[in-house]
Amino acid sequence: MGRTSKKTLTGTALAVTAAAVAGGLGTDPRSPWYHRLRKPSWQPPRQAYGLVWTPLYATIAYASARTLSLGDERSRPALRRALAANLALNASIARRNPPGKG
Repeated sequence: MGRTSKKTLTGTALAVTAAAVAGGLGTDPRSPWYHRLRKPSWQPPRQAYGLVWTPLYATIAYASARTLSLGDERSRPALRRALAANLALNASIARRNPPGKG
């Protein structure tokens, strides 16, 4: 069993943190747009989101670092592109309706 590179883990943690911050800054659950959405009756309370997204993003950072550390040299560029695309999509979804836009 190989080891996860600390340098790679730091890089993926920084990238994931940047995506999380961008998404957080681009989201306003108090906006009129959000309140107009039809939400399911089983929507969790606001407090649940931090409890779910924090470990989810931590897991993404660790799993990505582990995959990049253990992957062969030929697969790493594709793995990096896939992670970048995933994080860009995560951050951009919130940007579709930035705070202050009703």
